[in-house]
Amino acid sequence: MFKPKSEANGEGALVWGKIHQKEISRDELDQHVSDGWVTSAHEALLAADIRKAEDDNADLKAQIADADQKIDLRTKEGRALKAQQDAAKVAE
Repeated sequence: MFKPKSEANGEGALVWGKIHQKEISRDELDQHVSDGWVTSAHEALLAADIRKAEDDNADLKAQIADADQKIDLRTKEGRALKAQQDAAKVAE
């Protein structure tokens, strides 16, 4: 049985740095399948890669949101400063 590293909670042996492998008896098969273990290493590797990609995407989205907010604040501050400078020029 195989499960992505992020979901295995330390059960079984780590293989390929991405998934955990665990030998079980036939009697335990149904229970392990219901717990998210799969019989295909390929399927577990794909799930691990998908999870990593989703985590990476979430991190990138957070970085983009932070950058957008900084740009927006700079833009607002820039417009306010420009308006202040223009008002000072008109007052002179």
